[in-house]
Amino acid sequence: MFKIKYFVSIIIARLLEFKNPKYDLVVVSPLNYEDWILGSIAHKVANACHGKVFFSHSLRKLPSSRAYFFIHHPLLRTAYTFNPVLWNSNVGVWFTHDDKFPFSKGEMSFLLNKVSIIYTPSTVSINSIISEYCIDKKKIHLS
Repeated sequence: MFKIKYFVSIIIARLLEFKNPKYDLVVVSPLNYEDWILGSIAHKVANACHGKVFFSHSLRKLPSSRAYFFIHHPLLRTAYTFNPVLWNSNVGVWFTHDDKFPFSKGEMSFLLNKVSIIYTPSTVSINSIISEYCIDKKKIHLS
């Protein structure tokens, strides 16, 4: 049932072609994450990119980019709803740990299966991602 909310975004993505991205990487990190360890990780990811990087502190109206990196996996829910460009893009996400979120594991599994790469800090998280969300191990990287 949760897939219905993504329907419009998916249809728009299939109808539009997103050409000539403005950035090489958009790092999505809300402002309230800046003073947290995830803010530090976001800056390390940005510094590792040799292209043009943009920090978005909003989950809506993301600029066109060759790739997107989300600093926390729950952000995917809003981002995929409001940014059709993501359905056809390279998307990476940092998965800190399994937590209680106001949406189902089925929905998180759906979104994690849409991203290109998942980074996580521990083997415990890797095992959780595989067992709880049915994600291919090849997509998950220990960082």
